[in-house]
Amino acid sequence: MKNLTPNTYNLKPISKGFTLIEIIIVVAISALLTGVLVTYSQRSRQQIVLNVEKAKVAELINRAKVLTLAGFTDPPTIPPPCAYGFGIDTVGRNYGIFTYDDPNVACEDASTITSIDESFFTYLDPLDPFHRDINIIEDPDPAQVIKYILYIPPELNVLIFDGNGDIKGGGEINFETKDGSFSSSIRISSNGQLSF
Repeated sequence: MKNLTPNTYNLKPISKGFTLIEIIIVVAISALLTGVLVTYSQRSRQQIVLNVEKAKVAELINRAKVLTLAGFTDPPTIPPPCAYGFGIDTVGRNYGIFTYDDPNVACEDASTITSIDESFFTYLDPLDPFHRDINIIEDPDPAQVIKYILYIPPELNVLIFDGNGDIKGGGEINFETKDGSFSSSIRISSNGQLSF
């Protein structure tokens, strides 16, 4: 009987590389996963931008309401404005909060306003532009568009004006991404309540 030692059979490790087919499959799978990730990332970014823009608009509408109440309940040394409002300009692609003082209407009669005149606006801050990737969907009929929301103290009367400057009983501000893949809206009731 022969004595078997490790050197008896002269074993060498087998070195085998990847075949071309295996490399092509790995590269194809990697490219596919990268494509899915990039697409998902871009779509997520668009949805986030849409929601951020919508939240900014809702925050400014609520801020106009709060300023109206604060100006009436805790008046500063100078008389507060008759009303605060929120305006949105879909053509100019901007929006902001304004004070409204109509010299033809006494502040206590401001709730009787039937039309709005932009020459009596004083915007509090520079107007905020819409994000470049967001559109406000504008109905071809100006009567269907919310252009201004006016909050009048002390009962916090709400007047909502359409694109023609007429009073309407609530409506929606509709947002969408530039490519139309996502859309969302803020609904505003006739008493100024927001819902999403």
